[in-house]
Amino acid sequence: MFPLCFQATFGQGFQKQFTQANGGFIIPHDICSDTSQGYFVTGSVQNGGPRSFIMQADAAGNLLWSKTYTAADPNFYFPKATSIRTTRDAGLIIAASKEQNTNETAGILFKTSLDGTPQWAKYASCLWRNSKVCADAGNVYYAANGKGVRKVFLGKVSNSGQVIWEQWLEAGDMDYYTVESIVTCANGNIVLALSVSKIIGGTLIGPVHTILFRIAASGEVLQVAYFPVVHLAALVPLSNGNIAFRCSASDVTWTGLGVMDAQLNWLWFKSAGLGTTPFLPNIMGQELAASADESRLFAIFYTSGGEKAALAFDLQGNFLQEEVYFAGPFAQMAASAPTTGYARVANISASHFFMARSGTDGSTFEGCFFPALCHLELDDTLLAPETIFWQSTPATCLQNETLISTALALESESNCVEVSASNADFQVSDTVICAGNTVNFKRNAGIDDPVFGTSEWFFEGGIPLRASGASVENVRYSQSGTYSARHVFNLAGCRDTAWQTITIVPPPPISLGPDTTLCPGDTLLLQAGQIAGAEFIWSTGATESQLPVFNPGVYEVTVTDVCSAVDAIDVSLLNAAIIELGSDTLICPDATIRLSAPPAALGYDLRWSTGDTGLQIDIASPGLYILRMSAGNCAFSDSIVVHAADCSECQVYAPNAFAPGSVRGGDIFRLHAGCPVLAGMLRIYDRWGNLLFESHDPARGWDGQLSGRELPPGVYLFDAQLQLAPVQRPVEWKRVNGAVVLVR
Repeated sequence: MFPLCFQATFGQGFQKQFTQANGGFIIPHDICSDTSQGYFVTGSVQNGGPRSFIMQADAAGNLLWSKTYTAADPNFYFPKATSIRTTRDAGLIIAASKEQNTNETAGILFKTSLDGTPQWAKYASCLWRNSKVCADAGNVYYAANGKGVRKVFLGKVSNSGQVIWEQWLEAGDMDYYTVESIVTCANGNIVLALSVSKIIGGTLIGPVHTILFRIAASGEVLQVAYFPVVHLAALVPLSNGNIAFRCSASDVTWTGLGVMDAQLNWLWFKSAGLGTTPFLPNIMGQELAASADESRLFAIFYTSGGEKAALAFDLQGNFLQEEVYFAGPFAQMAASAPTTGYARVANISASHFFMARSGTDGSTFEGCFFPALCHLELDDTLLAPETIFWQSTPATCLQNETLISTALALESESNCVEVSASNADFQVSDTVICAGNTVNFKRNAGIDDPVFGTSEWFFEGGIPLRASGASVENVRYSQSGTYSARHVFNLAGCRDTAWQTITIVPPPPISLGPDTTLCPGDTLLLQAGQIAGAEFIWSTGATESQLPVFNPGVYEVTVTDVCSAVDAIDVSLLNAAIIELGSDTLICPDATIRLSAPPAALGYDLRWSTGDTGLQIDIASPGLYILRMSAGNCAFSDSIVVHAADCSECQVYAPNAFAPGSVRGGDIFRLHAGCPVLAGMLRIYDRWGNLLFESHDPARGWDGQLSGRELPPGVYLFDAQLQLAPVQRPVEWKRVNGAVVLVR
């Protein structure tokens, strides 16, 4: 095992939660362990700008120190440290990224002492994103994705910071490389795991494959193995020269762990699943550890409900133990711990993370974790590598970098995630509701969020009919009846179902009828129905089921039985003013004038003495004209006398109403003169004095529009000046003004 681990017992298991004192985000990315120093964690932190951080915890998980690291140049940051390992000369080697204005510009490799004091740093502008490190007796190895090239960088640097060699690695015709893991083996070789894929159509990335490079300490490539449609995520070297590994199928049909020999031949592999459902693949993070005595291998798996499962095997592939625990939604990293144990670190949220280690027998400590998985199945699988052409070329990337370090205030406390209920029982906000209302559902669980497991909900008669998640709010039921709500809960392969009945009650049947009118002196009796035991509240304050109405207005009633219902009615008061025809008027011989009722009479039963119906009639002779209106029990009438006028003189007449679009004429408002009009001007205003229309053509009238838009019915004002030419008098100017009613 490299490096050698744990000469003394580190104590019992623990779980510690770490939080940045100022509340900024902090995310761990890797963990490593040391023989006597304890555990080292590195990752990202927001502290005066995005920075890399390192912290050390002792064997019991107690925080010893924590520091941040960034570029000496204030225009640059080291936003993320992705890999950390101890070196044989009592140091730490870290891989990180360099950033300017949120743009990743380079890869960073730096070394510190075991107390975090910087010793040297290198940057490479040709590198970015994923990077990993490992160490042998006197050197460190650094692998990273190439920037702008479809290659992977591998370099060797002495513990004192001297660059020994650098090279580019390529394999096959792959387009996309990701460095997954790099380790030094017992025979002095380096093994590098790369996930690769093809870019299809310029943007679509094809299935993930894995390529393993076995390289001598001199940099010579000794062997390349290609595993199609396999995602190999982690490597752990063993003292006998073999290598433990974690991998999954690219199509998520299996996932597991195994051991290969120094020549990359798979000795055994155990794929794992819950019945016919595979675990989710592990696509990031170091999720494999060997115990210090190499008696056990621990593989961390995701289950379908978001829990994590730690499976323990011996080095021959025999399944020994399983533990299920909560680790939050972020990736899990694992490292060696004393005797047969292991340690792990992962985020609970973006603001705090936990570090935990098992007991010396590999088991978790009581009260914080679930019981064993249900329906776990393990299968023996053996995949043989394929050959693939490869290429190695010299590289020159690493240059000196200056970095600075500052103290990081972290707070630590013991933390134990409460185990939530493992059954499907759930809470309902109400089991009897009124139609149209909503219900909230929540699975019974512990105090921690998110809850474990997956929930499926089925709401008969509800909207939505199905849902997922620990809680579902605002499920609406519109139809009365009795319905079943069902919750199916899956936890680590175990399935449980619970039901509850939801009763939907209809609102009480009430109707005040359509809006209506009252005649003067009449009384209208509003009735809200006869519902035994119901409560009636009218908008007037009355509390009876009936309400006599004498005055116009809107009357509303609320009826409450088990549920409530509301109805309203608008009561109008009619009077004779609704059909007033105005003052008597004149008509010239051979002329036509229009008689009009007010627009408020529109919609009622109207009948003129001429037999016509509607708001308006056009007449051509003098006489008495009567308009009668009926509405329910109400009846009104009005009359107007049209006198014959002597129009032999040059007189100007203006209609008192016009209706645009009328098929009977009178659809344009014009002034009529009893003699020729030589010139003139007509202006139309609204009742606030705003000019709506103007014409200097005496023959042109107003069509009731403004800029092509129809104006609403109502009273408008007109003002005209006309140059008239009487037959027996000199030409004269005459001003005419008044009001006209626009009817539609």
